Amino acid sequence: MKIGRAAVAALIGAAVIVAGVAITGFAITSNGSKSTQTAQNKDKSLAASVRTQIEKPLTLAKGEVKNLKKVSDDPDHLSLTWDSVPEAIGYNIYLCDKDGDNSFHKIAAIKNTSADLQNLQSSNVYWIKVAACVREGGKTLECPATLLKTATKVDEVKGLDIQHSGDVLGFTWTPNPKLDGYEIYRATKSNGGQFSLYETISGKVSEYNDEDVEGGELYSYKIRPFRETGGERFGTDGEVIDLVSGLSSPSGLVGRTANNRVVLYWQDRQYASGYNVFMAKGKDGEFQQVDTTTENTYSSDKLETDAVYYFRVQPFRKVDDRVIEGTWSTTDVKVKSSSGGSTISGKGTYIEISIDQQHMWFYEDGKLVLDTSVVTGNADGEHNTPPGSYAIQDHAMNVTLIGDDYETPVTYWMGFNGGIGIHDADWRSSFGGDIYEGNGSHGCVNTPYEKVKVIFEHTEVGTPVYVY
Repeated sequence: MKIGRAAVAALIGAAVIVAGVAITGFAITSNGSKSTQTAQNKDKSLAASVRTQIEKPLTLAKGEVKNLKKVSDDPDHLSLTWDSVPEAIGYNIYLCDKDGDNSFHKIAAIKNTSADLQNLQSSNVYWIKVAACVREGGKTLECPATLLKTATKVDEVKGLDIQHSGDVLGFTWTPNPKLDGYEIYRATKSNGGQFSLYETISGKVSEYNDEDVEGGELYSYKIRPFRETGGERFGTDGEVIDLVSGLSSPSGLVGRTANNRVVLYWQDRQYASGYNVFMAKGKDGEFQQVDTTTENTYSSDKLETDAVYYFRVQPFRKVDDRVIEGTWSTTDVKVKSSSGGSTISGKGTYIEISIDQQHMWFYEDGKLVLDTSVVTGNADGEHNTPPGSYAIQDHAMNVTLIGDDYETPVTYWMGFNGGIGIHDADWRSSFGGDIYEGNGSHGCVNTPYEKVKVIFEHTEVGTPVYVY
């Protein structure tokens, strides 16, 4: 059959974009086509006849396409190549979107041995059939199709963020329902910092936790999402996150406010090289970094009276030339202009001691249980009670305190800084005022018996103690 040039042009134009998928750089021609039809309607009839034969071909048991493969790794298109089939006049291409309607659709008939399938979806699995077409007995016949199971380029994980950085390291990412799973690679100092496959997790997951870690050590993780089809796994290069075990959010974060300033206290982290401090005005304010410190306390500049400020404290550790950050703690403080009374703004159970006011407050679950006058260390530069953020280290009854020039039994003992602690002092008849200026303790916090008894019964080792 001879096909007029106009008919060939009509056939080519109809096959350029089919079903929303563009096939570039192809044409189907008939060998030796030199017909000069004079009737335009006859050309159209011939073109329709040939198109019908190609779109609804017979099956011929020969001429199978060889070496069909994907030669690109892109998110929105697939480039294919295959070997030329002898005597083939063209090739039919069928596409099945496994994440769509899961049905094969013929998208084009081409002459070349390559095709570029465009306008596809990233991270999708596609099955593609390519069948050679030959002329035999005056008909266009389709040979058995070759199947390729593949996928477009998989999206990298997004929203990768630290979740845990204590004795368990954990991170999260934005879920992607298309993915079949993730390969987790880990690099440590012990393996020379080289990534190796650590674990493969399947399913629609968006978090990972690693319990096999040691405090203070750097662990690097690479998260590689993948799709699977036809026994083959299609993935990405992967995104990396660095974590250090033992950099969990500081516990016991509280803020003291007086004279339009805020002072923060928190428990020190053993493996922290320092802390970044961030501040935001109001609940919806944007956090801005205001300090980097190696201490476990921070003092602000003057702030607006009665305004609520939010503070975030995040530990970090320096590892070689890198700074690895941990998780953070957050607290809010309403700024006060006065300096009287308890000025700690905290949550949970803790003890607050003001040296200037010679007063102590005990909070349980954020509610004031009691407050009392006390006598702190003698203000002589040698026995002063040191300010700072601590926690009860020793919690015992009927203890004898021994020093260079004293040996004193006490009923309740709560040590928080070596030999310095809170205890009863039945040798004192009064507390508070300016007693500590000349007749203070050796550094401990002397407390009335009935008050310290209540505090002892409601605290334990680890209860925060804030001294300022």
